[in-house]
Amino acid sequence: MFKNKLTLMLMSLTVGYATVANSITFVNSSDLVKRMIKEDIERNSIQVSNEKKYLYNNEEFSNRDSIVQKELLKNPITAQKTLSDPLKIVANHATNELDGSQVYGTKAEDMVKVYENALGKAVLPSCYEYNLDGCVQTGIESKTRALNSFTNKGLLKPKYSYDYVNWFDSVEEADIDFTRANYDVSESLFYHYNGQYFNAFNAEDNKRMKSQLTKGYWFGGFGDEYFDKDDIKDVFKKGFYYPDYYFIDYFKQNFKDYFTDANFNSGLVPKIVDFKRNFKIKLKPGISPDHLEQWLVSEQNDFDSLTINDKNKKELIINVGNGNDQFDFKNFEKQFKNKDNWIPEIEHATCWPITTDTKRVNRFKFSIDNGEGGSVELKLMLDTHKDGENGCPIGFNDTDYKNIEIEPIYEEDDFKFSWNNDAQMFNDIKKIYELGELNSKKLIDYIYGEQIKQRTEDYGPNDFLEDLGRKQNIINMSMFNKTMIFEYIWSILANKLTDMRIKDNIIKDDWLYGERTGSLNMDYAYSYVNQNSKFQESLQNASGNISLKDDFNFSYNGVNFTTQLDNWVNNFYAMAFENNNGIPLQRMYYVHDKNDITKFSDIFGNNIASSIGQAKKIASERDNKILVKRYHMYDINGEETIINESDENKVVETLKKQINLSSKFVHKDELKKLADQKTDVTNLVTSKENYVFTFKASNGRQMYFKDYKSARAIFENQISLIAGISEKNIKKFTYSMFIGEKKNVYSFTNETNLNDLVKQIYSDLQRSKKRGE
Repeated sequence: MFKNKLTLMLMSLTVGYATVANSITFVNSSDLVKRMIKEDIERNSIQVSNEKKYLYNNEEFSNRDSIVQKELLKNPITAQKTLSDPLKIVANHATNELDGSQVYGTKAEDMVKVYENALGKAVLPSCYEYNLDGCVQTGIESKTRALNSFTNKGLLKPKYSYDYVNWFDSVEEADIDFTRANYDVSESLFYHYNGQYFNAFNAEDNKRMKSQLTKGYWFGGFGDEYFDKDDIKDVFKKGFYYPDYYFIDYFKQNFKDYFTDANFNSGLVPKIVDFKRNFKIKLKPGISPDHLEQWLVSEQNDFDSLTINDKNKKELIINVGNGNDQFDFKNFEKQFKNKDNWIPEIEHATCWPITTDTKRVNRFKFSIDNGEGGSVELKLMLDTHKDGENGCPIGFNDTDYKNIEIEPIYEEDDFKFSWNNDAQMFNDIKKIYELGELNSKKLIDYIYGEQIKQRTEDYGPNDFLEDLGRKQNIINMSMFNKTMIFEYIWSILANKLTDMRIKDNIIKDDWLYGERTGSLNMDYAYSYVNQNSKFQESLQNASGNISLKDDFNFSYNGVNFTTQLDNWVNNFYAMAFENNNGIPLQRMYYVHDKNDITKFSDIFGNNIASSIGQAKKIASERDNKILVKRYHMYDINGEETIINESDENKVVETLKKQINLSSKFVHKDELKKLADQKTDVTNLVTSKENYVFTFKASNGRQMYFKDYKSARAIFENQISLIAGISEKNIKKFTYSMFIGEKKNVYSFTNETNLNDLVKQIYSDLQRSKKRGE
């Protein structure tokens, strides 16, 4: 490496002319020269890089991911549609591998209808309905067998009465009650609906009435305080109610509109989700024009939003941090390659104790947005020695910023999603439903999984993070990713919305009735919750400071009635009726033996009359002691159904007409594995459309997984186990030598045979001698 010592010595040893004895020839000194060259290489060569290489199937790769990508081209991981619920067919919870025999197809012709019986079990089809493996050898179709489970005569209980008011399990009990009865006439308010009468002050009649209405949900709205006056999302201000099978879809769509405005446009409502990104940049300094190792040295001050990992200057990592969602990598790369941002400076350096020389360093300065409304300056120096060391090779040194490799680093932990605490309305939702912190990892996994389903080519985790990392903020994300962010949030919220165990739930159970309108025929004229809320408000305004025990005359739906205020407040249920739309209310007289307006119930109207005279006539007839019989049915939950029939067979037929059976479709391959009325419907594998991820294992078996990450992990593990991946480090060196006045630079690695390199250098010396250099 130093001219005055080694090079001159080599030249003197290799000079052999006619004036010199024949024994002093070039050939005779060649071994000594080569040995000296080799020793000098070993002492003075400079290591310029140290790269890890991976060996697989006798091929060399720069990283493991390259191996996986190559294998995936031959045996790709694909997303497969299925009607199976992946969560119900996990065969190995440690790896998320699924039972492939239960991954069912999606063809409609392969689906079979099963019914749910009274115990929640699946009633399988008879063989004359579906001639398939698993069908039931019986002449009774599945629907009838399901109905029979509800109308089993063992569930029926006869009741006896002499007055149609008090019903007993035995005739003897009815006789005892008759001897004690003293019938009288009182008045109450009754709703007449579906041919039945419902006492407006009786809790059981209230319950029976609601069971005949359309089950729904009610959302009361948040009021104007959360919204600007021009906000178009009136549904969140005013609220709405819909049938239960439509309510969630409607809420979701409007919530999505709110969410969309919040995050993707300037919007009139606040954002729900914030996105922050810690951005890392890797810089590889490369080699100088003279084939010397270049080093990047940080000259910047310490900032919270800009840190540099300079432990290994061969790969300087800059962290543009603290959640900077404004950093633009493409602009940074452009500025980094711009010569105007690099300032060359000539420096003098001491090479040896008695020698000085010059070198040129380059300094880079660039202003970076710190994500907090300000900026910080990045200052770097490009040198041929780390940390500005004085040692340098003989001769002038230059650096070249064009040789610097620049690339972003994408790591899952650098992407942070969080709730936006400025979204007041959503803050209330978070609090009510105890949503907790937004889990960035789960959200990223969710988006990635959905991305995989849309792609036919291999799309690894690094590809996804790179795509995500290119976006500065949520506004710049693809519409697909924005939609997936919403879908993930919705998946957290949806099941909680209709959980009535949640205190202060903004959604309430509702019962809908009246005329149906709207394009989908989903808009009911009246809501039970809405109507009773209005009633209580008007009652409170009218009653003032009257005691609950005082009688109070109040008019509802045009009908005047007087009873204790307590009955109006705590027992009356309000049903709307306007313009022949809704449920009419009537003031009627009823026959009883206990004067308590809240206890009377007679849905079939046997003891109810529109006039007091008719009611007294009914009361007198009760003295004739005529025994009547009817049936009550109790389901497995203890719910009661009253059938106004004394013939048991007619009761069963009446019940069958009233029952709405639940059914679902299962795949014919699942049918083979079921036993009739033994499997809970909730445990059936066939579900809605899902995706699973699959590839062919080394033994030829098709493997299935519930998510892409799990499939890829096993795929990579399989590669390592089967062919084996070995690692090795490739160190690159440079060695410089002046031959004459010319500087020769040689490159080699730790795998190079040094004897071959020595031969090359020796050959260059010979050529130089012949040219007289």
